[in-house]
Amino acid sequence: MEEKNGFAIRERRCITIYKGVTNPTIVYKHETKDIADDIQSMKYSNSGKYLAFCDSINTYLIDTETGEELLSYPKTRAKVIVFSPNDTYFVTWEEGGVYVRRRNSDGTRKSSEPNVNYFSVNERRHLTRMTIKRKTEIPQWTRDEKYMLQIVNFEVQAFEDSNIDEYAFKVVIPGVYRFAVCPHESEHLFTAIIQLEDGSLKAELRRINKDMTLVSAFELGKCDKLDLKWNSTGWIFFKH
Repeated sequence: MEEKNGFAIRERRCITIYKGVTNPTIVYKHETKDIADDIQSMKYSNSGKYLAFCDSINTYLIDTETGEELLSYPKTRAKVIVFSPNDTYFVTWEEGGVYVRRRNSDGTRKSSEPNVNYFSVNERRHLTRMTIKRKTEIPQWTRDEKYMLQIVNFEVQAFEDSNIDEYAFKVVIPGVYRFAVCPHESEHLFTAIIQLEDGSLKAELRRINKDMTLVSAFELGKCDKLDLKWNSTGWIFFKH
């Protein structure tokens, strides 16, 4: 019987994908051409059928069963890769915006280039780009992929039904800097973490709807480190 499981080995300048565990065979291998370039990031999709990685030059999407290169997108140095729950999309995030020049030819200040790239797995193509300052603001999806949420300038924006070109609704939450979408099968909820003026933190539990209805709020105090975790069924929220 053919083995469906597999694994990948990531080295500084090389990535190798194997099919099978008992008698593994190589289905894909990639090595950077320049010794100055290395594998920036690597991520299996939730189903394990796909693997995305960045080699300092391009972002790739690979079929882990056949080794087929499904997508190659240039000019990205992704540090973080995230797949949507059903592997419909994946998103890459680079450390900060990339400044081509500090000022334009007319003397006005040059804005940073977008550092977040959105890709369609099914369509095997790049969709759009956006600027997101912090890693904690990277997009997240509800379990059914009905909604995608992201933070932009203290706005929690909700995108609906696979439309990632324009948000459906939003809520402004001063001080919000990270969030966690609930993985429940039918309840659409998220927790927003807010930094207050005195440096302490506050959490708000909200529904994902047009009003972003506030369900509850509680103080977290001052934390040197904060991790947000929902359990797998989406009923309990942890912080530490």
